[in-house]
Parts: sequence; structure tokens; C-alpha cells
Amino acid sequence: MGADFSFNDEELNMIPIWVKLPSPPQNCWGMNSLSRIATGLGTPIYADKCTTKMERISYACCTSTS
Repeated sequence: MGADFSFNDEELNMIPIWVKLPSPPQNCWGMNSLSRIATGLGTPIYADKCTTKMERISYACCTSTS
């Protein structure tokens, strides 16, 4: 780290986290359902391509902020 670096200069108010939902039931694969599940962890902001296009059904991935 440089001499001018300071942890106090900025305040983190949002931390994005990836959430992996293993084997969600088929009726939970819609964006509304996944969004409601992710809301329990924060504000949903993104789902990966495989999840939105249902190309991989072993798990769903989405990003939430806490």
C-alpha cells in the first residue's frame, strides 16, 4: 500500500455478495421467486446468465447487497 492510502477516507455502505442457491425447486426459478429469496439477504441486484436463461439447473446464482 502506498503512503497516501487511508482506510478512513471512504466509508463502505454497500457490500455485494454472490449467493449460490443449491438445487432450488423448479417453481422457484422465476426471477420474482429468486428475487424474493435473495431479498432475505439484502437487495438483489444481479443474476448470472446461466440462472436467468436456466442453462444450469443444479444451482442458481445471484448477487445481493447487504
